[in-house]
Formats: sequence, C-alpha cells, structure tokens
Amino acid sequence: MIRTKLKKHQLLAVKFCVSIYRKLGIFYTGFFSDFGTGKSLMFLAVCEVLKFKKVLLVSSKTSIETTWPREIQKHSDYNWMMLLSKTNGVKDRLRNLQLGLRRCGSVSYGYGDVTVFLINFEGLRNEVMAKALINAKFDVMCIDESTKIKDPNAERTKWAWAIGSKIHHKDILTGFPSTEGIHELYSQIKYMDGGKALGNSYWGFQNKLFVKYGTRLFPHKTAVKWIIKWIIL
Repeated sequence: MIRTKLKKHQLLAVKFCVSIYRKLGIFYTGFFSDFGTGKSLMFLAVCEVLKFKKVLLVSSKTSIETTWPREIQKHSDYNWMMLLSKTNGVKDRLRNLQLGLRRCGSVSYGYGDVTVFLINFEGLRNEVMAKALINAKFDVMCIDESTKIKDPNAERTKWAWAIGSKIHHKDILTGFPSTEGIHELYSQIKYMDGGKALGNSYWGFQNKLFVKYGTRLFPHKTAVKWIIKWIIL
C-alpha cells in the first residue's frame, strides 16, 4: 500500500498511466520529470493501482543500494529484494531472485503484497541471469536512469531489449531522456514497445530522420514532430 499522499502533478501522471492501460490493455510509459518531482513515488503508485505484484526495477548500483530501498520504505509497505553480488557473481543474484520469488508466494512473509526486485545494469549482462529474469514472469519492468540504455550498440541496451521483450508491461524513468539529441530516444522507446513506434532498425530510423556531420546527428525539419507523433498518445 502507498502511504504517501500524492501531489496534484503526481496524481495526474498516475491517472494518465491508468487511462492508457485501460485504453490499450498495456502499460508503456515514461516518466520524464526533473529531480525532486517524485518519479519513484509515481511509479510505485502505478504498481498499486494496476495491481503489479512482481516488479523488476533496473538502475545504477548506487541507486539500487541506497535510493530505491529508501524510497520504497518511505512511500509504501512494499517488500524489496536486491539482486546484487559481492562475491559469487551470478550465483548470488540467482539465489536472491529465487528467495524473493518464494517470498512473493508466502502469505506470512511480510507487510505488503508487492515485491520490487532491484538489479543494477551490470546484472543484466549475463545470459543465465537474463533467462532467470524472463522465467520469473514479472508483472512489470522499470528502467530508472533510462539514458543508460540510449546507445543501441551498448551491451546493456541489447540485454534490456531482450529481457523487456518478454515482459508485457514496461516503464522508464529519467529527468533528461535526451542529453545530446532526440535520436537518443530510440533505444529507450524500443525497449518499451519492441520497435513498433520508431521502427526495429536504428539505422533505418537514423537515415530517415537525421543528417550526420562527423560524429553528430542533426534532425531533419520534420523529425521532432514525427517522433513526438509516434511516441505520445
């Protein structure tokens, strides 16, 4: 249960997510808002309203170890399980995953009936771990600091795409989804919808909408309007 009373802008965001879910039967949403506006609370609130019980949340190691446990405890009665490793690598992560999944099905475990599984980006970059996450059948997958997957050629991005393709509902959180250009939205949107909006090929997307000078990409005159049309309902 969410304990914190949502502010007006947070309620509006949550209601928008719920309306999209009811209209399309699916949850593809990005919370693009500045630091301090309550992105974590908004996502946690959506989980309650849409009855997501098993939640996979990906972020940086620092956020997984400190920020997210603090936010979960502050705003809700949700359980959380860290899928981190200090010694035995993937074995530790797998053991924690199985422990968390067993607790999800145990009425006597704890206070809330939602469990948030916290994993850093490096934790995705393993085939065994990726298969285990897919087999866990999470209700929703959220990537915090989603600009970490802005590069379509990065290993972490490809693993996020692969795992996300097997999880029906997805979300991204970031204050600045585009730090160097609007082309950086491509990988983040593809993670959510599998390429339905902006196409399955990054190079096709790039060649259609941008001109390259040196290492920089410059959008065509109609590029921004076209991208916004396809990613905003």
